[in-house]
Amino acid sequence: MSNVDSTHGVHFNHVSLALTAAVEGQGVVLSIKALASDDIAAGRLVIPFDIGLPVEYAYYVITLEEFADQPRTAAFRDWLIEEANLEEQFDG
Repeated sequence: MSNVDSTHGVHFNHVSLALTAAVEGQGVVLSIKALASDDIAAGRLVIPFDIGLPVEYAYYVITLEEFADQPRTAAFRDWLIEEANLEEQFDG
């Protein structure tokens, strides 16, 4: 679309602000469906096109080296991995 000037209009540095603006009728937003799901379910937002893009996530668990091998750190890491796997199954 060569006739779209992306330098005009409002820009946001956080998706939650962009979603709020879209809910308030200020335009459209590109978002991960999971982030907009409540607004979509409530009818505040709609998905205007039947297209989607595959999304790949990269999460890193980081800590100070001295805490890396502590049981609490391992438990938190394992919980995060389990949650991510559940989300992947839900979205898949």
